[in-house]
Amino acid sequence: MTCAAERAIQSSAYATKLVWEIISAAPTYSSADLTIVAGFLKWANERLAPTHTGDFYSMLAINLGLADLGQLNALQKREGASPRYQEQWKEFYEKHIRKVLSWDKTRDLLKSDFLAVYQHLKAVPSVEGLDIRTCAIVWKGFYQGWENLDGWQKLVVFDQAYFPLKRHMDRMYPAAHSLARDVHFPGRREEGSSRSAAVWQDETRRKWA
Repeated sequence: MTCAAERAIQSSAYATKLVWEIISAAPTYSSADLTIVAGFLKWANERLAPTHTGDFYSMLAINLGLADLGQLNALQKREGASPRYQEQWKEFYEKHIRKVLSWDKTRDLLKSDFLAVYQHLKAVPSVEGLDIRTCAIVWKGFYQGWENLDGWQKLVVFDQAYFPLKRHMDRMYPAAHSLARDVHFPGRREEGSSRSAAVWQDETRRKWA
């Protein structure tokens, strides 16, 4: 039996699209990218703080990332997507974002938080008030494989889908964060997702893992 979200997605323009056809494959060096990484670092600061009690270096790394992000933002405002800005962006991503993404606890929390909003989406009786693109990103991200997304794309999923659905979930079901405890990613893939193998062999996209 299909749920309200699945029915809405199946009748939308996103019905036949794969998740990586909906979200951006790589940074565009725009101000939107800075919003994406800022959201991730703030999420990491909030989610990791309780679990890293006494781990001064982990929290310092996140806060240094937020500080450096301010400088990167100032440069982007002055120069736009200049060669110097692009180079500093890559250095920032390597130094801060990739580092935080490499922590086991970060990977575990990203996955569990994503599962929580998927389960919420599956349970809502109506998608009224929800953006269908947001719903499609979460739904297809679940069935086509969270692990098939590289690091950058996971950040985009959080920015464009997780955060909006989390706000919706918190308004409707304050205790819904517990829904993800027994949820597991499926072994199957949606029809047409066999094309994913070729997509994920592209080394230019792997650099954002």
